[in-house]
Amino acid sequence: PSGVTSIQECFKGCKNLTKAPVIPPSVNDMEHCFDGCTALTQAPTIHPGVTNIKWCFQDCKALTKAPVIPQGVTDIYSCFQGCINLTQVPNIPSSVTGMGQCFKYCAALTDVPDIPSTVEDMWQCFEGCTSLKGLKLMCAYSSGGTFFKDVFAGCTALKTNGIKVPSKQLQTYKNNAGHMGTTADKFSAL
Repeated sequence: PSGVTSIQECFKGCKNLTKAPVIPPSVNDMEHCFDGCTALTQAPTIHPGVTNIKWCFQDCKALTKAPVIPQGVTDIYSCFQGCINLTQVPNIPSSVTGMGQCFKYCAALTDVPDIPSTVEDMWQCFEGCTSLKGLKLMCAYSSGGTFFKDVFAGCTALKTNGIKVPSKQLQTYKNNAGHMGTTADKFSAL
């Protein structure tokens, strides 16, 4: 109903759900909402005002297209992890700072939108994206602990020079390629 603000874990584990219901614009928290809905083929519209979509579509294996992520969402941790058939990803809004494990094991992804300069945490973000060929990282490398650890581990289709980064950051990214689960030859300047 309208007026509901949190649908956290609402449909979690509904393995036979194929289409999501309409989400009212009053909702601001969708954490784990469709987590484990393995048959979900169509995601709902996420309205402006939603700030939390962590784990929202995790393991939605039948999902091929991700919904638009509204400006205001700051953390998309594990949001699409395990969406093995996901082929289309929306733009990542500049409000996002955390993308840890967001697209982990999305084996059908071949490319993704530019990662905004505001992103500080990409821990294992693209790990296991075996079809990913390249992308643009507009963000600076964050050396703190696990923030960029294994971002590209298992990304076997990455092309040489396929990861474009700001020219001032190129050497830093190359120096930390191993920490990110790839090799220095995958990075080039924008």
